Amino acid sequence: MKTSTKLFFAKFLSNIIRFFFELHGKNSEKIKIKRNNILFLLNLKEGIDFAIYLSLYERKVVKYYSKIINPKSNVIDIGSNIGFHTLNFASLLSSGKVFSIEPTTFAIKKLKKNINLNPILKKKIIYDQIFLSSSKKNFKKNIYASWPLKNNNKIHPILMGLKKDAKKSKIVSLDNYVLRKKINNLNLIKIDVDGNEFDIVNSGKRTIKKFRPIIMIEICPYLHQDNDLDFLIKFFNKLNYIFIDSLNSRELKLNKVSDLKKKITFGSSKNVFLIPK
Repeated sequence: MKTSTKLFFAKFLSNIIRFFFELHGKNSEKIKIKRNNILFLLNLKEGIDFAIYLSLYERKVVKYYSKIINPKSNVIDIGSNIGFHTLNFASLLSSGKVFSIEPTTFAIKKLKKNINLNPILKKKIIYDQIFLSSSKKNFKKNIYASWPLKNNNKIHPILMGLKKDAKKSKIVSLDNYVLRKKINNLNLIKIDVDGNEFDIVNSGKRTIKKFRPIIMIEICPYLHQDNDLDFLIKFFNKLNYIFIDSLNSRELKLNKVSDLKKKITFGSSKNVFLIPK
């Protein structure tokens, strides 16, 4: 389903639910709920928050990685936003750590609040406001981090996202980040950065080749240049990775960009797991 279609229905339902919250004197922009034994502070005017509230946010993704994460290893969550996956990752770890990376001030404030709501999981999480990139020339001062359930003429017409300020973030490559944090045991990297996936993978080639971690990546083909998508496909094929569709756990045969575009309708995205053989 296209992102625009999902948000159309979400807006309608959100208005109804928020009406009843406000009818009973509750602030629908500060709702504390527990999902999967994890506490979240949510704003029901935000798309991601509302999906978490309904227990609909990337359920099959969580189900899939819950089976394959090594509880003693480490996870890097790139584009952690309000911390949904960061906290779910932490709940699956015993001695491992989650390195949570978010570049926007808007989202990292919410990330901190949600981490602090869960003191046991907080001990397993290290978070940083960082823009991962292979070059400072690629730095973007504003990044998509909000999917508001209200009309706004600044929203991307297809992605339906709203850009937020990332000026306070440090710029570092994924390879250098791993060195600085002295990460020597890496099981999974999650990458959800709405068009910057190529740059992040390019900045972490040494790390990926060294550790051969599972890669969880959301791909929106319309946000990428074809040659960038071609690089991603060929890079992971060369490293002998297989592509798994998170919706049905089936292998995706990808050899070129056209193969990917056949799998993902324009205006949609797909969460893919890259599993090393």
